[in-house]
Amino acid sequence: MKPLSALRANEKIQIITLAFLTIFCIFIEIILHFYLGISTGYTHFFYILLVLAAIWYQRKAVILALCLAVTHFSIGFFVFDEPLWVPFLRSAMFVLVTLLVGIMSEGLKKAEKTVCITANEWEMTFNVTSDGICLLDKDQKIQRCNRGMVDILNGIPVKDLIGKPCWKFVHNTPGPIVECPFDEAKKTLTRQTVDVPEGKKWFEVTVDPILDGSGVFTGAVHIMRDITERKVMEESLRQSHQILQTILDTIPVRVFWKDLDLKYLGCNRPFSLDAGFSEPKELFGQDDYAMGWREQAEIYRADDRSVIASGTAKVMIEEPQKTPDGRTIWLLTSKVPLRAATGEISGVLGTYMDITEYHTAKEAIRESEEKYRAFFATSKDCVFITSKDGRFLDFNDETPAFFGYRNREEFCMVNVQDLYSDANERQDHINAIELSGFVKDYAVDLRKKDGSILHALITSVARKDILGKVIGFQGTIKDITEQRHAEDALKESNQRYISYIKEAAMRLKTPVEVVKRNIAAIIKDVSAGDLDNNQVLLELQLQVKNMEQIRQNILDLNKTIVDGYGEISPASKQFLTE
Repeated sequence: MKPLSALRANEKIQIITLAFLTIFCIFIEIILHFYLGISTGYTHFFYILLVLAAIWYQRKAVILALCLAVTHFSIGFFVFDEPLWVPFLRSAMFVLVTLLVGIMSEGLKKAEKTVCITANEWEMTFNVTSDGICLLDKDQKIQRCNRGMVDILNGIPVKDLIGKPCWKFVHNTPGPIVECPFDEAKKTLTRQTVDVPEGKKWFEVTVDPILDGSGVFTGAVHIMRDITERKVMEESLRQSHQILQTILDTIPVRVFWKDLDLKYLGCNRPFSLDAGFSEPKELFGQDDYAMGWREQAEIYRADDRSVIASGTAKVMIEEPQKTPDGRTIWLLTSKVPLRAATGEISGVLGTYMDITEYHTAKEAIRESEEKYRAFFATSKDCVFITSKDGRFLDFNDETPAFFGYRNREEFCMVNVQDLYSDANERQDHINAIELSGFVKDYAVDLRKKDGSILHALITSVARKDILGKVIGFQGTIKDITEQRHAEDALKESNQRYISYIKEAAMRLKTPVEVVKRNIAAIIKDVSAGDLDNNQVLLELQLQVKNMEQIRQNILDLNKTIVDGYGEISPASKQFLTE
């Protein structure tokens, strides 16, 4: 046993009480039973001792009961020679009663301990939680509150809160606020929860009604939870959602998502406008049969089902779509499985872009390429594509023969630089292209395989990379050798004609001068009166002037032809027309 000084006060009292009763019981056992021979009646006092011992010390009291039982049995059996069963029965009753009471006491002790532990745990939980909890009576006055509520109320002592209305401390108002859920809980007898702002903080206030056995409202449990952080996160999430929605509504890409039943769960604004709706929310719960493209609905839904069933995305699919106004546009569509947090497929997410202009341009380019390819294949001129360093990257079938080569393989070994008769002419040609981006009918002399000169006109343009850097050239080469020869022959013929005209004009000069001098001599010998009447002389003089004019017209015409420019005199024009 523990030293007496170490026991608590009540334990001391218990021990003293039991010691006194034990001495008393032994005393009356000796006096009444041993000396006076009385064996009944007084033993009822023993039960007071044994019951108290069993209540206080449970089964340990059986030891005390055994001591009293042995004492009583010994005196009765050995001293007074009583029948064995009489003292044995009394002694056994001492032990049995003590054991039963001890067992009952142990049960009560355990129950009491459990209740205490439960109460302590409840009290600990009540005070440990950061939520502010208080018990209110039916008049909304505080009956009890935890430490969390004290912290929320900025450390107001509990004793100052008890018996006071909660609104006075929580909201600092003369009465309940409009948002307070207490009155609603009192009316409906059900839990009520609201979010209430207090200064810069937000609280989730929950009121649970307390009912008596008859179901009458007697009070409520009032819980306040600080949800400021959650509200900040919700506001941040709302702003993020708004920014995301703004982005989705601004980008030229259409975005939509559907559930497993292929019902629309959401979309961005451009998609809703394409579908014939003014707002994305109008599409919620609708399917493709309600959209402007209902004629292609089954095709789209088959794609959706395929993506959901296979779990595999379909990307960059070109497909037509009918618009609400009846036009057909082309889309570049991508679809991926929409998965829940568990990884299970919950629908389909799709995007598409309107590539009608791109598709139209692509078709135009394709047609242009076909035309170019046809021109490339059938042109009698040389059609070429080269690198900047002079390698032939591609050319039409006429090109090898154009330069006198047998086949494409042989011509592929030729560098562009080797085709120029003047080595410096290629660089001049490149400089001209880089200056303006292209050249048209650039005259140049090229050299065939056999060394003969090929007079040509080159029309070419620079090929550039995405950075605008020249990487090569492409164009056509036209053979004008025969044309050049024809021009040279014509020039030679013109020259001979001009020389003939000039020679004829010079030969005409001498006879005219002789005739002119003879007429002048005759006129000198004829008198003035006879000269006026001599028609022959006058006619000869006029014809000489005409011949001089004809000679001058021939000289003017010759000069105009030789110079290649200038105005013909009116007299020469008249001469040519007459």
